[in-house]
Amino acid sequence: MNLISFSSVFFIKKGKVALVLKEYKNFEFIKINEGYFFGEVDLLFYGEIRQYTARAIKDCEFYVLNKKDFKKIFLVDFRDIGAEMYDNGHERKVRTRRIYKEAVQACKQHENPNKDDFNLKGVIEKIFYHLNQSLPF
Repeated sequence: MNLISFSSVFFIKKGKVALVLKEYKNFEFIKINEGYFFGEVDLLFYGEIRQYTARAIKDCEFYVLNKKDFKKIFLVDFRDIGAEMYDNGHERKVRTRRIYKEAVQACKQHENPNKDDFNLKGVIEKIFYHLNQSLPF
């Protein structure tokens, strides 16, 4: 499957995408289903370095909105929707960062497990618990 650049907002018409940790063999820490979108956080909160990428995990079809058009539509033409998208984007940014940190910690522990205090299954269950609490993405 292909890795996706976040220079645009991607609306998933068909398929499924995962946010992955490339440095940990493309470990999937968040899955985004058909009918949802991603990429807006990078456009709204630019200046931060994203530590993960998106990867299609099922064949996908997207509607794509580039940065220029996204800003015109949601920050000029439809500001009320843009304000809602900004608020939701901020919540998603915080939630994704938290899940990302937990996923990295789990991957690091898996690489160097301490048999006395590491339970990979428990850590993975905790990550997916947080993910399920935050759906829909």
